[in-house]
Amino acid sequence: MENREQYKNEGSIPVKIRITGVHRQPDTGQEEETVTSCTGTYRRLGDFHCILYEENGERVLIRISLEQMQIHRSGKHTSDLVFHPLERKKSLYATPYGTMEMETEVSRYETDLQEEPFRMTQILHYRLFMQGHHVSDARLLLIVGSDPLAEMPE
Repeated sequence: MENREQYKNEGSIPVKIRITGVHRQPDTGQEEETVTSCTGTYRRLGDFHCILYEENGERVLIRISLEQMQIHRSGKHTSDLVFHPLERKKSLYATPYGTMEMETEVSRYETDLQEEPFRMTQILHYRLFMQGHHVSDARLLLIVGSDPLAEMPE
């Protein structure tokens, strides 16, 4: 077991993570902002930048490549969201109320990586659909590094 844990953490670096999300309801225009700040680990695996952290007792793995971003949550419920700049992507999203079909349609997808000091920024603008209905216009800013403080871009 010890060797397995050592392998999982090999090549990982500790990081601070800040995720700012803004969701706007398309029918009312009402906006809601959420901010998550935590610590986790970063690791480069091939073409993927992998960020691992815990939130509300769940393990969250974010995998980012030039082509897409995936958010995988595991814990009491397992869920995935996939963001691809050229395709509308379907995913299953588990909640305490049941599993729902979610779709994302990305209009802005930007990744910026700075090596020294390490800092990675991911910007997403997307439309979110639940069970085929447009439920949100969203913006997400993910910053990973030694000091991930930044304002949400327009």
